[in-house]
Amino acid sequence: YPAPYYIRFLTKISDRVIAIRRVGRVLVVFMRNSIKRINYLPSSTDAEFNRGRAWEDVASDVGLAGVKALALFTHPTQGTIAAFVPQSGGLYGTNGISVWPLNLDLDWSALVDTANLGTAHLVTYPKDSWLVLYYRSSGGTLNDKALVFSYHPSKLKDGLLPALGPIQVRARSAAIAVLS
Repeated sequence: YPAPYYIRFLTKISDRVIAIRRVGRVLVVFMRNSIKRINYLPSSTDAEFNRGRAWEDVASDVGLAGVKALALFTHPTQGTIAAFVPQSGGLYGTNGISVWPLNLDLDWSALVDTANLGTAHLVTYPKDSWLVLYYRSSGGTLNDKALVFSYHPSKLKDGLLPALGPIQVRARSAAIAVLS
């Protein structure tokens, strides 16, 4: 983009962009303390790009803990959504229009070292209909625990994802590979 085409995000506190993802047909910007929806991007044919109207708040009180604490998946009743972990803990989802909790059963402050959630890694396993969160337990030094959230239609509890775990693991990160 040419230099004049940029978007300035006005936030209450000094915030920074952690990740940008397309969720369905919506472009979503995940910041440390908030989430924004981009309504349109500038083009070379724009006579005047109104930077203030280009974005809207999706959530102004919850954001993304770290760049790997975000995963896209297809919820059986909601369609494509982004699951994410905020700095305060919890598992949330967004479709770029609103934000809601995906699980309400866990005591996050007892399970997770929230000061180090920036190192958490959320991975989608579509074959098993799982979201797996690899995280650092309270008092731990590495991502040594995992929580498995099932999004299979037969496992949902009033649309929320049940959790299995914590499971002891030894991983700094996780990845999916396809062998051919």
